[in-house]
Amino acid sequence: MHKQSIRKFSRRKGSISLSIIILLLFSFIIISTLLNKGIRFYGDSLYKSFEEEDLNKLWEDKKYSRIISISEEVLTDNFLDLNYLCFNGFANFYLGISQVSLEMKIPLINQSIRSLLKAFILSEGELKGDIAYVLGKAYYYKGHNYSDLTIKYLDIAIDEGYLGKDIYEFRGLAYYELGQYRECINDFDLLPVERHSSEINYIVSESYGKLGNYIKQNEILVNIVETSSQLEVKLDSRTDLATNYFDKGLYSLAIEQLNEVRKWRGDDYYVQYLLGKSLTLIGKKKEADILFRKILRQKPGDKVVLSWLKRKG
Repeated sequence: MHKQSIRKFSRRKGSISLSIIILLLFSFIIISTLLNKGIRFYGDSLYKSFEEEDLNKLWEDKKYSRIISISEEVLTDNFLDLNYLCFNGFANFYLGISQVSLEMKIPLINQSIRSLLKAFILSEGELKGDIAYVLGKAYYYKGHNYSDLTIKYLDIAIDEGYLGKDIYEFRGLAYYELGQYRECINDFDLLPVERHSSEINYIVSESYGKLGNYIKQNEILVNIVETSSQLEVKLDSRTDLATNYFDKGLYSLAIEQLNEVRKWRGDDYYVQYLLGKSLTLIGKKKEADILFRKILRQKPGDKVVLSWLKRKG
């Protein structure tokens, strides 16, 4: 009797255990399904809420920080979304170039490049040209060590038909950094007249000088001196003119330019030194020695200046 009761209890216990397992399994399936639907619903709602906040409107309003925040959130789960990669890259670029300090600028430029490189691989056609254009400029802002990449991507942008108003300006600057002066001049020649700033014209003049065409260089420098409203560029141009005049033995013309520069850069070592040499060579030794002694107070023991000071007039 006791053994039969045990067997009945065992069978009943087994049935209870099986029922509990089935119940737990069924509950787990229901909970998992609901949870999965909830996550998907949350994700879809999140993505939809970002789409509803019009990125194009934010772009028009130059809300770059907000665009970056939205795109980063979406890209966390959809890291190859071309649209958001583009917005993220473009926004980081334009926010980056607006920064004053390199500490703030470079991280944003770097993030722009990371996003746009992915977008570049995924894109095709006209969009590829747009992306390449901003990529090229982004590399330019990273510094002269990236000038080759600036040229690479701006070349692609041009090949894809993208002709931004400053595309030849940036490529020309990159060529200048690489010492490819003829290519630099050629690109600046393609700029519309309104983009021929004093700074650009000065770089063109330097390029001609590097190529040994001093006649063309002087022509541009004289034009800058006569027409530019940019004081620093005018002073640099006068200094270069004075150097060229001195090298040609035109000491009086060199002195004329250097005296104008001294009104603003009275303590400039090179200007004083070149002026002193020019004065010496036209026989104005006393005036020259005053300048040489002033330089020696700034740079005691300068052997080159001392040699000119000891030189007989």
